[in-house]
Amino acid sequence: MIYDTEVNVQSNELKWKDQKDKKVMVEVVYTNAKGEKKTQEFGASGGQKVTRYVATNSDEDLKKAAENEYNLWNYSGYEGSLTGWLVPVVKAGGSVRLRDKERPEGVYYVTGVEIEFGQNGGKRKVTLGRKLD
Repeated sequence: MIYDTEVNVQSNELKWKDQKDKKVMVEVVYTNAKGEKKTQEFGASGGQKVTRYVATNSDEDLKKAAENEYNLWNYSGYEGSLTGWLVPVVKAGGSVRLRDKERPEGVYYVTGVEIEFGQNGGKRKVTLGRKLD
């Protein structure tokens, strides 16, 4: 599904966030069969915190998993939501391609969709999650 801010986006509450300005801290946790935990953190404190549980206990693998997860969350892209019409059909858990003449195109995970019907027709509010590409 493609949303173009010049074509099929009625309004938006989107904010562009540059990778260098984001503060993301990733914590990767491994718990062994005895209940003992190992953790590895990667990123910058003071912002969003992401915790992931993994199935490896080697320190090197924990560090690599933390760095990989950090790279998934620390990107330049949009955050927020946009409102369009009922077409294209988008569902939570899917993805949308967002085009804007001022910023690079990107594919985003959809975390939520609200549909509203009224005298002026139907609207679909799409909330974006993390960038997928």
